[in-house]
Amino acid sequence: MASKVPIGRWAKESLAMMMIGDALVTLVDPQRHCRLWMKGPEKWREFVGVFVQHPGITRGLALGELGLGIWLAENQKPVAATSSLNYEEQRRSEPLTADSAGELAAPQAI
Repeated sequence: MASKVPIGRWAKESLAMMMIGDALVTLVDPQRHCRLWMKGPEKWREFVGVFVQHPGITRGLALGELGLGIWLAENQKPVAATSSLNYEEQRRSEPLTADSAGELAAPQAI
């Protein structure tokens, strides 16, 4: 059975991707996107109708959703100890070497 920690991280990453995609679609055409949700009980249709009637407010909320989705995605940390951050830190700590032309070359992989 898989550990709950990776599943939770995958769920958060998936939610972040859905939020970002939904926000971008809403920013492009808020009225069309909101009309897709005009199904169901009358109270729900009235609620969604407010967003159809006010595309500026809808775009503002979409910007908030976009920011929240990006924040959520950025806060997902790799589980493995050999993350790209560790690789970059190790690479920066290696001394630069001079090539045959006297120019500095990037550190060599070990």
